[in-house]
Amino acid sequence: MTDNLHLETRLSALMSQMRQQFNQALAAQGLELSPPQAQLLTLIGQEPGINGRQLAEKTGRDKATITRLLASLEPFLERRVDAADQRCQCLHLNAEGERRAAQVNSARRQAYGALFAPLGVQEKAQLAALLQKCLGREGETGAS
Repeated sequence: MTDNLHLETRLSALMSQMRQQFNQALAAQGLELSPPQAQLLTLIGQEPGINGRQLAEKTGRDKATITRLLASLEPFLERRVDAADQRCQCLHLNAEGERRAAQVNSARRQAYGALFAPLGVQEKAQLAALLQKCLGREGETGAS
């Protein structure tokens, strides 16, 4: 039987390797973005009109951290007032943001493609489902 320490050690090693490979891939693309900045660019590109609260929920980060990260991404964003709630701003990528998001996605495919290459399609789906279950987000889909 696998104990929690064994799982924690393996997950920690995997996360460290993922960060290292993703940082290298970002640098190879000439992107001076942190992984959290890259993640937000990707999410905004995938879900135009998303707001800061939704980004906080999806990433597990607090609102203050999201606000700080969004401020650093301002050159790549457009903020639009939500028609349904005038107090809320919807986030969209501008042309430069779209270009950067495409580079981030290329870097992500490069970094994680090799890492997860040993897994088949079904195994990747199973891993994603297990991780979502651990995070208490069963039923969610998509790459975050």
